[in-house]
Formats: sequence, C-alpha cells, structure tokens
Amino acid sequence: MFKYLSIVTILLMLTPSAQSALESVETYFSQDGFDGGGSISGFFKGTDLDGNGQIYAASPFISSILGLPIGNELDYAEVTFNNLDTSLGAQTIIYDKSTADIFDVSNFFFGFAYNIGSGTIGDESNEGISFSPFAPSTNYLLGEAFLGLFIESIAMEDRDNFGTCNGINFCGAVLELAPDSDSESGITTVSQNLSAAIVSVSAPTTLIYLCIFSILILFNRFSRKNCTLSN
Repeated sequence: MFKYLSIVTILLMLTPSAQSALESVETYFSQDGFDGGGSISGFFKGTDLDGNGQIYAASPFISSILGLPIGNELDYAEVTFNNLDTSLGAQTIIYDKSTADIFDVSNFFFGFAYNIGSGTIGDESNEGISFSPFAPSTNYLLGEAFLGLFIESIAMEDRDNFGTCNGINFCGAVLELAPDSDSESGITTVSQNLSAAIVSVSAPTTLIYLCIFSILILFNRFSRKNCTLSN
C-alpha cells in the first residue's frame, strides 16, 4: 500500500499548472457592507479548460469593448440580492451554460474571472464579476477586470475610489439601470449601492482532489486483492 501512496504523493506534488488543467471548481461567495445592511450571496461552478489557473468567462461584446479574450469556462453561477432597496426587490440572477452559454445574446454583459486558490474574488486586477442582464435590471459588478464596462454608470465622485478589493476602495457595486435613449450609452443609473468589503469565499471543491481520493480507493482495493491472492 505504501508504494501506491507514494504515487499519490507524486500527484499532489504536480506543478500548479498541471493541477489546474484537471480542476473543476465550485464554491459559494458573499459580500456585505452595502448601505442599509444589504449584501449579495452567490455560487459558481466552472472548469479551467486551458489550465492557466483561472475560471474565466467573457462574452464577445465584453471582449470587443475591453480588449479581453473571449472565455467560456463558467458552467453555472448565481447572485442573490439581499436587503437591497431596489425597485425590482429581492431577486436572483442566474447564468447557466447548459441553457445559454457566454455566446448567447442574453449574456451580452456577463463576465467572470476567478484565480483558483486565491481565497477571495476581486483582490487582484485580473479578477472580477459582471452579472448584468439587459436594462431595466439590477446588476452586480465586482473588482477591476470588467470595470470599464460600467465605470460611467458609477457616480463621478466614486469612480476614482473603485477597483480591487483591498478593504479600502469600493470594489462591489449593485447598480440599478434603466434604458435611456437620450444618453450616449443608452442606459441611465437609477440607483447605486457600493461596498468596500472583502468578498468571502468558501473553500472550493476541486476535481483534482476528488480524483486523487478515487485513486486511493482503487489502489487500496487492488492491494487487498493482491494480499488475498498471495495468501
């Protein structure tokens, strides 16, 4: 059995890039600190298809506007608005790749970037979330990665103080947007609610550790079988 455990030890010592290539990540996250005691809570599941250590999704529109690559690694995600005083009230935004992936027009303004194992979301400049249906809508913007998409929807006096989550800057925004044919962007901000709180992320479940656990079970069974035959 010790011989097989040595093989598993080698698997655990694989380089981060080799591990990432196998990783399917799912985790819960939340952010509080919004005015009025409001918060958001969410869940996501994604697969690191290119093995670069990040779960990444960005629509063709976001790619064209911000000069970012298109990505389709997010399998499912949802964000729930809790105790936030918006005209649409309590609601949950859902992204489901199985019914409409990042290329679907309904996900025009959707983007997601999470560095696997970072412990939070939005504390690095290449991380962020844009959960943004077509207006009229309530939208969640986090971090710096997709900030350029809605920076003009944030009040002028707050724009320079919005970016990565460092406990000082604002980094989370709940934006209520409505169509406006008179504005250059075609939308207007009905309300905004900002937070500087660090995003809380639960310990992610990753495919690689499930695989290693399965290998351990198989090796254990194989070892027992060999012992039985030798006896």
